[in-house]
Formats: sequence, C-alpha cells, structure tokens
Amino acid sequence: MAETQAETKSAKEIGRTNYFQGLAWSVYPGMRLLFRGGKLSKKDKWRNVAEHCLVQVAVVDKLTDLLKLPTEDKNTLKNVAACHDWEKRLKIKPGNFNETEKSLAEKLLKSVKPDQKLMDATGPDFIEKALVKEDSTFMERLQFYVDDIVSDTGVVELEKRIDEVEEKRQDLNKDKALTARLGGQYWDKERELGFMVEQEIFEKLPPEVQTQVGEPKNIPNYLLSQIEKNYIA
Repeated sequence: MAETQAETKSAKEIGRTNYFQGLAWSVYPGMRLLFRGGKLSKKDKWRNVAEHCLVQVAVVDKLTDLLKLPTEDKNTLKNVAACHDWEKRLKIKPGNFNETEKSLAEKLLKSVKPDQKLMDATGPDFIEKALVKEDSTFMERLQFYVDDIVSDTGVVELEKRIDEVEEKRQDLNKDKALTARLGGQYWDKERELGFMVEQEIFEKLPPEVQTQVGEPKNIPNYLLSQIEKNYIA
C-alpha cells in the first residue's frame, strides 16, 4: 500500500510539473520578462516570485473559463498575471541591475505589452478608484481579486490572505492621510472591496457552478480543486 501511495504521489507531482510547464509556455513572453528582465532566478533565491505569478496565471485560466469570458479578455488577464510582479527585485534591490540589464528589462516589457490599468489594479490607489470613485472595470476587479487570493504559491481564502498580509503591514492602517482618502483603515477597505468582488464573481458564475461552490468565500478552494484536476493526466 505504501508503495502504491508513493507512486500516486509521484504521479501527481509529475502531473503538476507538466501542467505548470505547459501553462508557462502559454505565457512565454511574460515568463521571459520574469526570468531575464526581472532576474527572478532560483540561484538568487527570487524564483518564488516567478512561481507566484504562474499560480496566478493558473487561477486566471480557470476563473475566466468558469465565467465564460471572451478569449481576448482571458489572454489579457493571463498576460498581466504572468508578469505583474516582474520588477519586484528591481524595486527592492536596484543595485542588482546594471544599465544594460535595466535596458533589457524595458525591452522585454515592451514585447509583453501588459495592460497597464490591470497592472495597477492593486493597492491603495486602486481601492480608492474602485470604492471611493466607483470607477473600475470588472477586468480590473478580477485582477485585484486574483492577486488577493494567491499567497506565495498557494490559493487561499480571501480573508485568510488579507489577515496574513495585514499582520506584516500595519503601517497602512496607521497612515492617517490614507485612512482619510479611503474613508476607513486600509485593510478594512481591502476586505470590503475583496468581499464585494467575490460576491460579484459568484453571481456571474453559471447556476450549476454556484451550486458546486456553495457560497462566495469558497471560490478560492473551488478554483484550487479545478486546477488540481490537471495534475492527473
């Protein structure tokens, strides 16, 4: 029995690897930007950022199918998910990049052409845009939601993910100017928008999928279960 379980686990791991490799090829320009432009390599201990982006691609791939979005919209969202954190190392460790490498990164970014409005669909400015100004698109809100439910390389419930980050970033709650802008503390507003979008997504799902999901908060776990079906060929 132990050998059978080990073989099954091995088969699942192989299936997972094959699935994500295929997914990476489907967004190759974005992956190239991550590794060559953003220098998010394993040897420099930045690969987890690239893997995080790829998990977001998987979530987008499944969620857009469930919502029956047009192929063009699906590909636009996948493109953004693939490279949304490409410059994380550049921002944190700018000294790791010489001028030639910065020039290459810009060239690769132009070849990807990610939708800039979707790239900006996160953080205080977007929350103000969506909640205070009420001036966001469904595509932007989808990108915001996907980013909120992917923690490192895992897919987790919205509230759990926000709780984790809030604990590390209390400075955003203590920023009085930001609180005034948003009409409340940052993380309360992040939750408010997240839950609103989660409900919106749930209501747009086909009735049979709604039945399988059960309630909006279960969307992340349902998406994960759908992704994991691809591990078994």
